[in-house]
Amino acid sequence: MTAEELRKRYNIPGAVLDVYESQVRKVFEESQTGKRSYDDQDLERIGRIMTLQEIGFMDEEIGTFFSLEKEGEITRERRLRMLGKRRSRLLDEIHQKEKLLGELDYLQYELKG
Repeated sequence: MTAEELRKRYNIPGAVLDVYESQVRKVFEESQTGKRSYDDQDLERIGRIMTLQEIGFMDEEIGTFFSLEKEGEITRERRLRMLGKRRSRLLDEIHQKEKLLGELDYLQYELKG
């Protein structure tokens, strides 16, 4: 399937395919000549890119994550640490938002008298 078919069929943003081409596909392929086609394995990796982006990974971190994945089981702990660090940051963000929500609720309470 071509990039255009992939975008239309699965509603994948062009920016995600750009990350795939620049950070991930080169990790798994020796040659990058000719017209690109996408198979099920590519689609699975693209889905993972979208997840990693949603949780806050930058493009370079995504490339690193997939490079480590290619190296196999010996990098499992490093990948788990990457995910763990991002999880900690997300929890910090959640706690900060909960604090702000509490402050907003208090202001509303005061106004209602």
